[in-house]
Amino acid sequence: MEPDIHISEMLRNYGLAGAALLALPFALWRGKIASDQTKSVQEQTQINADNHLAETYTKAIDQIGDDKQAIQLGGLYALEKIAQKNPDYHRQVMEVLC
Repeated sequence: MEPDIHISEMLRNYGLAGAALLALPFALWRGKIASDQTKSVQEQTQINADNHLAETYTKAIDQIGDDKQAIQLGGLYALEKIAQKNPDYHRQVMEVLC
């Protein structure tokens, strides 16, 4: 009876190794899909952030041209925030203010 136990354990181990080898390509493929999805979400998030920044910039410029002083001041504060948080916009903001 002793040899039967070793053979069954050996068969089980080979079966597990075989299953692992069959599952490996699927796991790699799924990892690639997840990575691609993450990249896509990050790109979309950046596009949304860029669009929001452009809308905020445009709205702030419009506010500066308003007749009401409080709205003009809000536009100035918005431009200040944009210039501080986005160095790429700093020069544009300074040109608008000048």
